Amino acid sequence: MNRNRSQISLALALAVLVSVGFICTAPAQSPTPVGKLPIAQLQKLAESGDPAAENDLGVRYQLGFDVEKNPTLSAEWLHKAAKQGYGEALFNIGAASYNGDSVAGTRRTATYWFLLAEDAGDVSGKEAVAHMQSEMSPTDLNATYVLVGDGYEKGVDIKQDYVRAMQWYHKAADAGDAAACHRIALLYANGLGVAQDNVEIIRWLQRGADLGDPVALYDLGRAYEQGNGVPQDFPKAAKLYQAAALYNNANAMFALGSLYNEGKGGKPEHQKALTWFILAATYGNPDAGKQVTALSAKLNPIQVKKAKQDAVDYMWIQKRPLALIAK
Repeated sequence: MNRNRSQISLALALAVLVSVGFICTAPAQSPTPVGKLPIAQLQKLAESGDPAAENDLGVRYQLGFDVEKNPTLSAEWLHKAAKQGYGEALFNIGAASYNGDSVAGTRRTATYWFLLAEDAGDVSGKEAVAHMQSEMSPTDLNATYVLVGDGYEKGVDIKQDYVRAMQWYHKAADAGDAAACHRIALLYANGLGVAQDNVEIIRWLQRGADLGDPVALYDLGRAYEQGNGVPQDFPKAAKLYQAAALYNNANAMFALGSLYNEGKGGKPEHQKALTWFILAATYGNPDAGKQVTALSAKLNPIQVKKAKQDAVDYMWIQKRPLALIAK
């Protein structure tokens, strides 16, 4: 175990000992010194929704202090407190994840909780984040910033807050994370935490596309295909779809097949369309199978065979594992 990992373990031990040592060091969200309460009273207070009591009860179940040790109940109560933004609970979940206690953990998952704890003003969370920054690559750390943004946007682990989500996405995007750019574009598209803004949508989709995010590439391609926020441009849409397809984006493959099938930007090319529909079906697009069936009935056997072979060749060239091709 390296030095950083040992220190995180000690931080968890300290947090646990402080909690069961009858001192509540978390931000004063409850006037009740919950560490001094008998388990029955603590349980009742936790059931009333008091976050300090929920956290303390979670710690007691984790340690088996005054109750039978129960990792499931521990996680349940800690998450209840965490959802209310209780910093110590957020830190405790992260520490449990890091040390493999109660929950399956990874460095990214632990750092996600530590960042939320730091955001809530928890000192231990701030110290843990400093340790994790020395353990993680910049790419992994940026991806974790996106996860924190997702946490605030979805409101599952923490209270929903679109403004905070946008701030974390910006932090990741400023560090070069492509997926964060797409998240920002979606918030602008839906007017969540910001006013709906078509110019910003395109700007952030373009930035994500430039960084290689496949979903941003696909959505920007749709914008050019439909002339939504940008001048309609079928060749540019096709180019963006092709770039997204390189990442196995099945929707982009389907969209590209549709462009060829409908002859947008030129005359219809049904054989090429069939190739892309086969690829889209192979990689999971739910609508592609019907198009494969319809086009296979329209084309002659030689064209169908060539389209299938082109799909196989495409996957081989991209060095992807060959999937089942439509028969």
